[in-house]
Amino acid sequence: MFLNNGLSHSKVKKVLAIPSDQWGCGQYRIIQPYTDLGIRSKMFSNIQFELFMPKPNQSVDLNMLNDYEAIVFQRIITPELLKFVSHAKKMGKIVIQETDDDLFNIDPMNPFNVQMKGSAY
Repeated sequence: MFLNNGLSHSKVKKVLAIPSDQWGCGQYRIIQPYTDLGIRSKMFSNIQFELFMPKPNQSVDLNMLNDYEAIVFQRIITPELLKFVSHAKKMGKIVIQETDDDLFNIDPMNPFNVQMKGSAY
């Protein structure tokens, strides 16, 4: 039996998690944990966790952030996602950026290093 500590009477707070991909780190760092939190939170909390997984080349409607108090972004490396984060912050949302790996110190031999040149990082 779970104790709700009286939380059921307060407004539900919504958290949106956006993984960088549907495999690897997206799966084990965002999708699985937030799916599990979503299931468990319904039993004992007033926090609702949801996932959003944009499809490749899908434009994201910034107004979708209106219903959420907090947004968790994974690996923000594109100008479009940086715009999304900036918009969320301007809306007064709690923004959590999960960077996955050390994106600031990428080995020069790593092909991803070339992609990162000129980005916001």
